[in-house]
Order: sequence, then structure tokens, then C-alpha cells
Amino acid sequence: MRVSLTILAAALLSSACAPNSLTTTTATSSARDDVRSFEAEVMQSYNAGDAEAAARHYAPDAFVFIPGQELRTGRDEIRANISRFMADPNFALAYENERLDVAASNDLAYSRGLLTVSYTDPATDAVRTIQSHYLLVMRRDPNDGWQVVQDISF
Repeated sequence: MRVSLTILAAALLSSACAPNSLTTTTATSSARDDVRSFEAEVMQSYNAGDAEAAARHYAPDAFVFIPGQELRTGRDEIRANISRFMADPNFALAYENERLDVAASNDLAYSRGLLTVSYTDPATDAVRTIQSHYLLVMRRDPNDGWQVVQDISF
């Protein structure tokens, strides 16, 4: 039930983020550039194999939803999950951003796009590469800068 409510909340957020209410034209280009830089830092920490650095990009109350896994809530659970992924020598992560919107207030943003993940299949020991879509919701903390608050793969 909690996952269903989470998905519903994400759907409502994404519909509320339609161009009429959350638009790239009213956000400053500086805020958009900051979010792009933040996303690049997140990806760099994942691909460097640095679970601690990757986890620091998530808000303390963030959640991560990956199909087929339990919902990960809070930075500690997220860090543990990232560490498990990074223990796989074949783990690699890439994304292709299809949309980035920043609120006019410059303190809330979302991006969505295509996600590519490579990993070792535990059943076959073969390297598998899968593609899915992602939705990242980020907010700017006045003290800590941009942080991921919702990370959803689908």
C-alpha cells in the first residue's frame, strides 16, 4: 500500500509539474545550471564507486524506489543499497536526461529520462545491461544545496 501511495504521489507531483505550474522559463538559468551540475556530481559519485559520496546527495528523508526491490527510505538505507550495487565490479550507471524543470522559486526541481544499468546477474554470472526510465525530484536545502528527495525507476 505504501508503494502505491508513493507512486500516486509521484504521479501527482509530475502532473503538478506540467509546464503551466513548473516551468523552465521562470526559473533562473543559474538554478538550471546548478541542477545540471548537481546531477553530474551524483552520476560521478556512482561511477567512481563512492557509496558515501553518492548517499550524501540524498536528503535525510529521501526515498528510492527500484522495481522488484523494497522501498529504501532515509540516507542510511539508501547508502546500504548503493554499497551493495557498488560491490559488483560490473556495476555501471548512465542516464540520459530527457526533461529538467526547475520551479520559479528555484528550490524544487525534477528530471526524468532514460537510465542504463549494467550489473552481474547472480543467477548466471553474466553481465547484464538493462534500460528503464527514472524520475528524480530534488529540492534545494538552504544549508546543503540540492538534494535528491525522490529517486524513482520505472
